[in-house]
Amino acid sequence: MPPASSQAVLRYIRKLAGASACGDSTDGQLLARFLRDRDETAFATLVERHGPMVLNVCRRRLVDGNDVDDAFQAVFLVLVKKARSLRKPSLLGNWLYGVACRAAANARRQAWRRQSRTKEIVDMPATEPTTAAGWHELRPLFDEELERLPEKYRVPLVLCYLQGKTYTEAARMLGWADGTVSGRLARGRALLRAALLKRGLTLSAAALTALLTHQAAEATTVPASLAATTIKAALLVAAGTSLAAGVSTHAAALTEGVLQAMFLTKLKIATAVVLTLALVGTGSGMFTYNTWAKEKGQEKKDAATTKEKGESKAEVVASAPAPAEQEKPDAAPPVKPKGNRELNEILAKTISYQGMDDPRAKLSEILDELAMQYNITFDVNERAFEVERVAEGDADGANVLSILIAVRPLPKMSGVRLSTVLKKVLSRVPSKSGATFVVRPDHIEITTEAALRQELGLPNYAALLPLVTASFDKTPLADALKQISSSTGFNIVLDSAKLEKNQATVTANLQNVPVDTAVRILAEMADMRAVVLDNVLFVTSKPAAERLQREDDKRKGMEVEEKPAPKPEK
Repeated sequence: MPPASSQAVLRYIRKLAGASACGDSTDGQLLARFLRDRDETAFATLVERHGPMVLNVCRRRLVDGNDVDDAFQAVFLVLVKKARSLRKPSLLGNWLYGVACRAAANARRQAWRRQSRTKEIVDMPATEPTTAAGWHELRPLFDEELERLPEKYRVPLVLCYLQGKTYTEAARMLGWADGTVSGRLARGRALLRAALLKRGLTLSAAALTALLTHQAAEATTVPASLAATTIKAALLVAAGTSLAAGVSTHAAALTEGVLQAMFLTKLKIATAVVLTLALVGTGSGMFTYNTWAKEKGQEKKDAATTKEKGESKAEVVASAPAPAEQEKPDAAPPVKPKGNRELNEILAKTISYQGMDDPRAKLSEILDELAMQYNITFDVNERAFEVERVAEGDADGANVLSILIAVRPLPKMSGVRLSTVLKKVLSRVPSKSGATFVVRPDHIEITTEAALRQELGLPNYAALLPLVTASFDKTPLADALKQISSSTGFNIVLDSAKLEKNQATVTANLQNVPVDTAVRILAEMADMRAVVLDNVLFVTSKPAAERLQREDDKRKGMEVEEKPAPKPEK
């Protein structure tokens, strides 16, 4: 690569000194000024703003320093060529990230061809961007998997972790709420971690967050000579000069290669659209029938193969390959609990929780980690928490998803239910009535106790006992009570000596019913009665329950009407 002249470097430095006038301009405004007036200062500001991120991508993917510089220049020359066709100038950083990944990949392939005959290329950059031990393992796979993420998750990750923007800055640039940025960052990290796990890289959610934060804090400065040469070449290309002017032959070839690849990608998309329209025009019925026939044929083939091999249906399903994540990036995980019964079983599961000591860990991040680990879906009723904040005069309070949970470390817990861990997490969420959770048909909702009381029609002063969501069909009463006790953690005792065997089964479908009400209903079905004794629900015969209730009322100092003793039968 020909070295930049000292005059070009000095001119670049002067442009940076005068770039303060562009500091508050958006990327779209800077691009417009460059395209309209060939404003060198505007383009220098873009290089200063996005150059460190582009340079880091190139350094992570490439070994030779010259290859890094060539790929860097190619990215900004592609920008000059494609600037007029950008659909979202406000997302320029994300667009440049994708171009940088493509340019670095092309440069890497060319480097392999050049050097494979002489020496083995070690997967290590010329200059290590950080000394963090985990980053050495993460670096080779990081950009590949980040590039595959859906745009709505990739964009905030690029802004906050590769360009060092704060949540507020990213939210302003994207036109999102701060809570949206926080939530999508958490989901993006979870998807990125899941993809890295599939590639064999074991990394906890907290470790990944720490490494990403470290990258954001370690900003790379673009060498003045490289920036000056890039800006000079960009101005020449914008004026209609050949790509080879001002840059190396290799950089020009990389630029042409990226432009050609982008054109082919666009052509493929257009072809796919035309074919889709043709199929729709031929008739949706034919398309649907052919798809159905193909699926049915495949099912018969799989069934025949299964029968020949003597495999069970479960084995076939288990061995079927999962759908590629890059093909359906927004798709939900392939296996999810399909009902509240499965969710209750998961909540009742005994686990060992490793704790959380990252003081920056937000509620959204911890819920996302639990969701991934135990294959459940959470939904936060943000409106319920917002209503409480407004009522307390705190309309500008922090979004509940971004509340810091581990400012005081969450302790390690062994041999506890998952529901206990969730309650411990929610106890850190500030709420006047208290944060709680409720099991819905296909997810777990995080809400406030006040909102839940209102939904259930309970008075504000009523204690909110654990809720039961369960179905029973001719289930023995003892088994039903055991299941409720396990899922809610509430103490339920059955007086089995008073249980009549012929009336011991229950059938009921309970959806978010307070535990005391649920137990009373089931007890009545078995001709028994439940009495609350402190924090215990005791199920016994009706006479015994009445006696225990009177004794408990006396103990609490309540007036009790004495019933006359029953007359002996003649």
